[in-house]
Amino acid sequence: MLSDKICPYCGAGNGGSDLKDSNGLFVCISCDKLVDTKTEEKKTEMSKQDAKKRER
Repeated sequence: MLSDKICPYCGAGNGGSDLKDSNGLFVCISCDKLVDTKTEEKKTEMSKQDAKKRER
């Protein structure tokens, strides 16, 4: 399944990535860094939880 992802390092859009075949990995078309979408999703979720804690 093709999906569109945003690079967490440079913010460039990476469209049409087949993340299932690559086990969630892609190389950014702009900055050439390897991105692990599984790890990045965990970091994003943890950031959201930290922000909620700070609001309290």
